[in-house]
Amino acid sequence: MRITTKTATALVALAAVAAVVTGCSAPAESAPTETAAASTPAPTPTTPSAPSGCPELAVGVVVTADQLDDCAARRMVDSAGFAYDTLTNDEPGTNRYDTATGDFESLTASLSIIVVDGEAWVKTAESDWQAPDQDSEDFGIAAGSQVAANYTSGDPDHAVRTFVGAMDGPGAGGEFTVTGTGERLGEEVFVMTGTSFIGSTGYDATREYTADYVLMASSGSGSFNTRDFTSTVTITEFDKAQKITAPN
Repeated sequence: MRITTKTATALVALAAVAAVVTGCSAPAESAPTETAAASTPAPTPTTPSAPSGCPELAVGVVVTADQLDDCAARRMVDSAGFAYDTLTNDEPGTNRYDTATGDFESLTASLSIIVVDGEAWVKTAESDWQAPDQDSEDFGIAAGSQVAANYTSGDPDHAVRTFVGAMDGPGAGGEFTVTGTGERLGEEVFVMTGTSFIGSTGYDATREYTADYVLMASSGSGSFNTRDFTSTVTITEFDKAQKITAPN
């Protein structure tokens, strides 16, 4: 089987991915005249609440990886879809998932996968789009085909559970601690540090969740299959349907 540096980097990227309202106050209105009717007060913004059974996030709170993954998966399945960018070993990627259809798209220069209506296509830097072939002599096509098979297995939530880290398995990842707050796409996020896993390999990781457990970003670095990697994942759209089409 043929392994290239670019293909190996892309496989690490796929593995790493498998291992986002604050508003401005409205200007004050002038006081009404004695004859003017009192204006209706604006509704008070509500803070998103955590899914049932999930701890309320705040600085200093410690949450197990199992809890984080379960809470994030339940929250993100209950959305129209989402899109996110990846950067692994300096190679960028774009990814989209549509909840209603289960369609999925992951595009990098080295290895890409598209799943539409349960049918998958894979592509490497050296190949055109083609049907999955897990027995291919091209290592990239074979490995990409194995990944694609998970998205056509009939499990409609696989993409979400993979994205949030729930595929690590029970007990993986230990604990994450809220160490601060920030903002993503206008939403307050809670910054958490702990350990993530690719298979049985652990690495230090940082994750950013909204109060209702949308995973808005994650980053980490470590070694996988003897190869060092750095990886970041950032949500670019959330709760928006994603129109994904088959490759030409």
